[in-house]
Amino acid sequence: MKRLVSLLILLTLAGTGCTFTHFTALRRDFYITPGTPDLKYEKVGVIHAEAWTPGLIYLIPFSPSTSLDSAQNALIDEARRRGANAVIGVRCHVETHMPYLWLAGWFEYHLSGVAVKIEDKKWQGY
Repeated sequence: MKRLVSLLILLTLAGTGCTFTHFTALRRDFYITPGTPDLKYEKVGVIHAEAWTPGLIYLIPFSPSTSLDSAQNALIDEARRRGANAVIGVRCHVETHMPYLWLAGWFEYHLSGVAVKIEDKKWQGY
């Protein structure tokens, strides 16, 4: 009987849908966009950053904005170290790792894009 109840609980958890959102504020001191601006720029290179946060229960991160902010800050810091003043074509990917029957685990936030140096005179910062 216990196995049946456990199986039903696992199937219920596996079949439930979920929705969660992530938010990080736009930076006014650095240009970061999922698109490609209509400006003259020089490509510096492809860049990737990641951050993680622990989670409890399936898909309930302790602090989703902190890790997304951390990943964005790491992306920007690395781009600046490479001489870029913008990252374009940014993509965000979130992975969940809940190895203990959806009770505890972590979330990985991945950001990647192309670091560029915008040379266009009409660009005055974001």
